[in-house]
Amino acid sequence: MATDVLTPDRETETAFDDEERERPDYWAQDEDRFVVQKVLERKESQERDFARTSIFTRIARSIAYWSGYFDGWGDWGDTAIKVTGEHGQILEFNVNMYRYLGLQLKTLITADRPRYNVTPANVEVKARTQARLGTRVLDYYLNHGVEDVIRQAVEDALVNSVGFVQVTWDASLGAVVDADEESSELEYEGDVSVRAVHLLDIVFDYRNKDRWEDVSWCATRSLRNKYDLIARFPDKREEILSAANYILEREEADNLDYDGRPEEAEDEVEVWEFFHKKTDAIPVGRYILFVGEEPLIDMDLPYKEIPVYPIWSGHAAKSIFGHSPLFDIQKQQEYLNELLGKLATIHDTLGLPILWTKSGTKQPHPSLWLGAIAWLESEEKPEVVTLSQVPKDVFETISMLVGSMEKQMAISPVVQGGAEGSQRANSMQRFAMEQALRFHSDLQAEYYRLFAKIGSAILEIFQRFASTERVISILGVRGQNQLETYTGDDLYDVTSVVVEPQSAMTRTIDGRIELLQVLAQHQVPLPKEELVAILGGAPLSAMTEGVEGEAEVVAAENETLLSGGPHYALATDNHIFHVKKHAAVLTTPAARNDPNLSKAVLAAIMEHLQLAFGNPGIQQIQAALGYLPPGLAIGPPPAPASAGGGPQAPGGEPPPPGGAPSEAPPPAPPEGPPPPA
Repeated sequence: MATDVLTPDRETETAFDDEERERPDYWAQDEDRFVVQKVLERKESQERDFARTSIFTRIARSIAYWSGYFDGWGDWGDTAIKVTGEHGQILEFNVNMYRYLGLQLKTLITADRPRYNVTPANVEVKARTQARLGTRVLDYYLNHGVEDVIRQAVEDALVNSVGFVQVTWDASLGAVVDADEESSELEYEGDVSVRAVHLLDIVFDYRNKDRWEDVSWCATRSLRNKYDLIARFPDKREEILSAANYILEREEADNLDYDGRPEEAEDEVEVWEFFHKKTDAIPVGRYILFVGEEPLIDMDLPYKEIPVYPIWSGHAAKSIFGHSPLFDIQKQQEYLNELLGKLATIHDTLGLPILWTKSGTKQPHPSLWLGAIAWLESEEKPEVVTLSQVPKDVFETISMLVGSMEKQMAISPVVQGGAEGSQRANSMQRFAMEQALRFHSDLQAEYYRLFAKIGSAILEIFQRFASTERVISILGVRGQNQLETYTGDDLYDVTSVVVEPQSAMTRTIDGRIELLQVLAQHQVPLPKEELVAILGGAPLSAMTEGVEGEAEVVAAENETLLSGGPHYALATDNHIFHVKKHAAVLTTPAARNDPNLSKAVLAAIMEHLQLAFGNPGIQQIQAALGYLPPGLAIGPPPAPASAGGGPQAPGGEPPPPGGAPSEAPPPAPPEGPPPPA
């Protein structure tokens, strides 16, 4: 690729006089116009590297092959069969295994979305509540386009060896919160903007760099409506209108409009964003928004770091650009196209049936012909020559090339779905998928890392910029909708985001069935509604939703006990689980030596035991919830209270018939407040 066709030609001379001014040592510290000029010069330098370096040539070839174009840099949209050769005797026939195997790998890596786990700043209830809110907010944005952006970045990484995602705050998004009656200017609540950035739309100092952490600055390009920019920057109206429009260069003359000018998107303009991270030279960082060569915004970097996050399909030594596994099958793809072209040419030119008649014989009417027939008339019957037969080794070579490409990509026919059928075949398919994921573990690790980076960036931006109250609609694990209201302050105690990968076993319906069978063998109770939802593709977190909620309740109770607050148990609690977790509070010497704390914890434990073992009615509830310990007998339902108001058991229930449950009740709790009725 000689040049980046997305950038129009421009003058490189400085448009202003700087001879009388003392320049700083570092160009990024200079005035905004000089910084803009430097960024555009670096862009042109990067375009020249595309034309003269092997790594960029390989990337350019990969972009062309991914688009299905295998013959130079002509019409990228033409993927039909072409007639070539000096006399039009050769057919070009291509089968794009390059893209097919790449999409198979992309699907394998991104088939299951990792699960977010937002980390609170401390163990307090408020912080954990904010962490759960942060998880729901991230899930909301994943369902509203962010996951598609991440998948696009994975695809860019496969094609270009590296993909990029930019996460920034856009003040022009969201609902209107204020309007100026005099100027008619609108103020929006703002929102997070997450977009994939193509390699052709980013500039950074990649020389002598092999880690993104060593990059001090980068600039990204996007297309925006120039009239939206004018509404946002009315004082820059003339500069925006005069900025170069997005021009798509074409070689064919018929692609010119009626005025003889290249086609252009009149309403759009190229917008660049320059980010410089916080360094010793620029402690506050720097952010510049500009169109053409005109700066629109120049300010300190408003983000914690450069808000551009890369993903590599594979790393290369001493280079910040990675190495895609697709690069290794470029030659096989080229030779496969050559063989397929020869095969198609032979059948097209020599595969017609020939009908012979003796000279002078009356020929049949064309309406009697069936299909395409080559007519031959001669005195002597010609000798049969089977020119249309293709040598067997051609087909063998084609099969060998396809198998070689699949092997190098670790995408076997089993991974592609060729083993569907029996349970053994499905087990083989899951095993092959796991083996393929192990082979591409670096790319999968990059996928998880990118998920975590984007999640952390979204929450950090909300903490800093989201000052107005906003409402999001969240889809629950069982399909119910609920509204969540929050501001940036509600995410203040969130510190980081981690992702939890999910097992490859859950990616197919057979794997989910096998997993549910394992749970049934271990007597894990699941309502039939959850079973149907999971088999239908619902997230497996539906199985652990109640357990996670119970764990949060126990943690909150422990905090209350540590602070000296009251403890209340309910009949629906998992009492055995609560007892174990409450006992963990007394596992430190300091807690054991605190008489007030130990007394409160033991009273809480006895309260749960009294409910769990002292009342058959509550035992019925525990059994229905699946909490009942094995071997514990359940008595008959409690009799109604007598008219005279007989004795009552803890929890407001009458004593069981016979006066006692099947097991002896536990000893009376130590001194302290009795459990609530």
